[in-house]
Amino acid sequence: MVSSLIPMNFLYKNFPMLIFAFGIWACQNKVQVPKSESASKSSSLMISSVSYGTDPTAVKWYEYDHQGDLIRQGMSIDTIAFDYFKNKIVKRHLNKKLSWDAKTEYTTDNIGRVTSSVMYDEKDKEISRFQYFYDDHGYLIRTLQQTLATGAQYINNYVYESGNLKEVKTYNAQGAEDSRYTYEYYLDQPNVLNLSLQQISDDMLCNERLGKMSKNMVSQLANISKEGDTLSLIKYKYQMIKDDSMMRCAQSDVLNEFDTDVIYHFKKR
Repeated sequence: MVSSLIPMNFLYKNFPMLIFAFGIWACQNKVQVPKSESASKSSSLMISSVSYGTDPTAVKWYEYDHQGDLIRQGMSIDTIAFDYFKNKIVKRHLNKKLSWDAKTEYTTDNIGRVTSSVMYDEKDKEISRFQYFYDDHGYLIRTLQQTLATGAQYINNYVYESGNLKEVKTYNAQGAEDSRYTYEYYLDQPNVLNLSLQQISDDMLCNERLGKMSKNMVSQLANISKEGDTLSLIKYKYQMIKDDSMMRCAQSDVLNEFDTDVIYHFKKR
């Protein structure tokens, strides 16, 4: 589920905005896997667009190549393009001035999995480097970020349980634990999506290029401070609609008492 991570200070300052993009609560129905589909990597539902509430500017859309890799990710103010080469993926923001990470170059291993990345600003100046580590089962277990300006290093450790990402522990430049993100799941609802949108990074890569995805649908995501305080709490409920061509996700920002109705539109096969 995770690629080059947002620097911790940026993430903390902008976490409420990220949560807005993901937050809501409404439906009582569970996800029903379409009869012709399964939760496997090869048959997961490909998200073509996502709408957030009634705001037309909040719509995000996705395009894929014939192998199911993401080649375009768009929104009202910017488009992100992905180019694939042997052992390399290049991600570019077409509107460079709107993003601090205007370009990211990923290095991949022989099975297409990301092992490292370099991030550049709008002037193509290198700003951060990342390393990615996986366990023997193919799950991402650690990321190591080094910022070029200060030389500071930040670590994220990923903990799994029964095939699901349960916790992400973040560590600051001094090596002390900053905060942690905890996940809960609907164990009776298989993960049917090709993209993980409930994550703490801004990267969208398919085909297990960042390790195996969680096998169940997320029911709750919380951010906990090192003192044990709950900084944010988002809950999710899902319902397949329109003959399984769409899925309604009711998300609730519990602490801010803010609800939004998110609709996933799936690509026709």
